[in-house]
Amino acid sequence: MAHDSSASNRFPTAPIDVQQVVKDPPVESKGRLKAGLLDLAETMQMLAASRRSGILYVSLEPGATVRVLVENGVIKAVKNSASTRSTAHALYKLGLIESSTFEGINLNTKKSLKQSWLERNVITPNELNKAARYLAMEELIDCMNADAPEISFSPDEPASSAFDPSELLDTVEIGPLSLLMDAARREDEMEQLKDRLPDEADVLVPLPQAVGEEGLEAELMQLCDGNRTVEELCLEARATRNEVLRAVVDLLEDHKIVPLGPKELLEVFARNERSGHYVKALRVFERLEAQVDIGSEVAEMAARACELSGKAEEAARRYRELAELKKKSEEPNRAVAHLERAIRLRPQDMSSHRDLVLLFHEMRQLENLIKALWRMVDASQEAEADGDQRWALEYLIKLDPKDERPLLMLADFFAGQDEPHKAVTYLEQLAERHCSNSELDKAVEIYSRILEVDNGHVTARLQRASLLTQKGEIERAINDYKRLEHDLKDTGVIGVSGDELIQMYSRLLKQQPNNAAVRDLLIDAQLEDANPVAAWETLKPNLEDTETAVKDGTFERLTKLFKMLPGDEVIGLSLARVASWRGDRELQSRVMRQLAQSSLDRDRPSAAEGFLLKLLEEQPFDLEAHKGLADIHRSRGELSLAAQKVLDIAGICSRVGRYDEARWHLESARKLDPMIPHLREEERELHRRAGR
Repeated sequence: MAHDSSASNRFPTAPIDVQQVVKDPPVESKGRLKAGLLDLAETMQMLAASRRSGILYVSLEPGATVRVLVENGVIKAVKNSASTRSTAHALYKLGLIESSTFEGINLNTKKSLKQSWLERNVITPNELNKAARYLAMEELIDCMNADAPEISFSPDEPASSAFDPSELLDTVEIGPLSLLMDAARREDEMEQLKDRLPDEADVLVPLPQAVGEEGLEAELMQLCDGNRTVEELCLEARATRNEVLRAVVDLLEDHKIVPLGPKELLEVFARNERSGHYVKALRVFERLEAQVDIGSEVAEMAARACELSGKAEEAARRYRELAELKKKSEEPNRAVAHLERAIRLRPQDMSSHRDLVLLFHEMRQLENLIKALWRMVDASQEAEADGDQRWALEYLIKLDPKDERPLLMLADFFAGQDEPHKAVTYLEQLAERHCSNSELDKAVEIYSRILEVDNGHVTARLQRASLLTQKGEIERAINDYKRLEHDLKDTGVIGVSGDELIQMYSRLLKQQPNNAAVRDLLIDAQLEDANPVAAWETLKPNLEDTETAVKDGTFERLTKLFKMLPGDEVIGLSLARVASWRGDRELQSRVMRQLAQSSLDRDRPSAAEGFLLKLLEEQPFDLEAHKGLADIHRSRGELSLAAQKVLDIAGICSRVGRYDEARWHLESARKLDPMIPHLREEERELHRRAGR
């Protein structure tokens, strides 16, 4: 029998300072026990010393709660929510009713048992009180012997909140000191017997030649029928637990009774398992298991007993052990059955799932293996077992590459784990598969998911834009291309060439030739790729109407083109015309003069003359254009024509108040051609203007 050798140290031996306890009671105002109260015995003694009233709650394993009614430090009532003890049991243990009465307690159904017995004079009120006190003492001593129970005290809580009225009919008067003394005495007795006690799961039988004494020994020898355990003897014999155990030890040492051996104990286990007494069968099995190696058939019975008695965790463990035994004995189908049973009992036990998966792998049962993996995925999600979920999903990808569910689930898994790069890896595999199968809609959906995980993923955006173009969803494609170009410029990402962008935009423009946004994207890509000739060809349709030509975007692109091709006469004339439409005469003049200079640089004075004359048609007072023409005539030796242009410059300077400059140009004109007409008229006009 399991026994705690330290139990005798649980009870305080030093006297309690009553005055100190009254001054400083053991519980705070909200009922929480103060630090330092390590066990129930000391707590109850302090409650008695301070004469407190309320309900003491003691939580035991598994799930039982003992309620103790305390009034002025005296215990009045005790109730264990999970106790199997009854008033009839206490009366029988105390010898106050016969076994026939005890065995027939279920016959009366109209009145309460105690009331019925009182009316029939089976028991007296005093005997009922003894039974109630006996039950209370047994429950309290069990609480004191429990390992680290949880204790709480609710001061001044009324009895009606924790007890039914029927439970308060027979109140007890138990002083904590007498309780502690009785508990300590019992512990001392067990301490003396601890090395001689049998295991509580042992089944005892009398030897053939043994003769029983009267009283308890005779009763015990009669109860030792080859089926009852020592634990059952303690419950059924008409004596306290300590008295029964002392008597059992004496009978064993006198060789009047003996415990059953493994073979007979196995029969007891099997008999109780078949009859549905699973709890007892398990106790016997555990004793048997400690003595000998158990065969798989018996172990299976024990697992089933655990299952049927509600011990799911233990049953699952035993089924897993059975599965391992069956694997070693080359009975894989039986191993599968045991693991399936373990999983039904404990659906979130990942060990069973993994064992079943590996077993199907060894058996090369692909269909069952895939089913087991999916079941493991579901269970791991419920159990939040991330490692097992990942393991199962990666296994599924290897087994069935065509199934997209594991890829999607792993992507979601890593996205949830804040590992976007890993999530994208799985989504890319799926997107490539859809593209190769020409499943454009699905591919677009997957690339969209990639962008949800990583909005700056260049390849995904590029691929989605291309697919959208193929599908004819031009506006969505344009948005992607714009974002892509923005990202490339901002991040300097390498991997998408200008040629690729130009090709994509060109395809888009062919499908949507009137789409200005697409045209602008293509022009920008061509300019970025240093291909101004192609950019000019793309830009020309924008110059066909004034409204489009004067827009900022077109004007800026045309300006950039002219900077790249400063000598291109067609581009220059177009830029000058657009500048004129925009009212930017300064730019118009600058462009035309630049075209003229480029012509001169290429030894084409006539072309230069034409550009300057064209400029003067729109801006007749452009001094620089007149000067340019004068220089061209001078270089040809056409002095009269040169003189005329210089005379025109002088007239313009005179009209704008630049008199000194006008005089200088008049003198220059005279030197070029002393006979130039109108020279004197210009001089008089200059004097007249300057005189003012």
